[in-house]
This record gives sequence, structure tokens and C-alpha cells, in this order.
Amino acid sequence: MSETKIKKLELRSLKIGQVVWSEYYRAYIKFQGLDIDDDFFFNFVDKEGYCIIYNSDVFEPPSLIKELL
Repeated sequence: MSETKIKKLELRSLKIGQVVWSEYYRAYIKFQGLDIDDDFFFNFVDKEGYCIIYNSDVFEPPSLIKELL
């Protein structure tokens, strides 16, 4: 199986509803917008709950995952 390149994304470039991979949470998360303190607010794709990300540890998911989501 060939290795694929994973593209690191800037938090400021995300669109609402965009699904990304978080290295910190080791999960796929969906961007919901900015909260009151201008933190980046996400919810988990595969489980209940929300999270906030402060640094840019998000990556573009593989193309197959994008098709499934």
C-alpha cells in the first residue's frame, strides 16, 4: 500500500462544516466556527461532544474519508 501525503491545514482557512483530522484528539472533527474568545470550535464526527483547538494540528483527511463523510 502506498503512503499518501497528508496536508497540514491552517485554522484560519477552514470553512464551517469542514471535516479535518486532529492529531491532538486523534479523531476526525468538524469545524463549527469561532467561539466567544475567538477559539476554534469543533465537534467530533464519530462520538458525542465538542472540542476547542488552539494550535494548528489539523490535517486534511484522505480523499476516501472525504467521500464517505
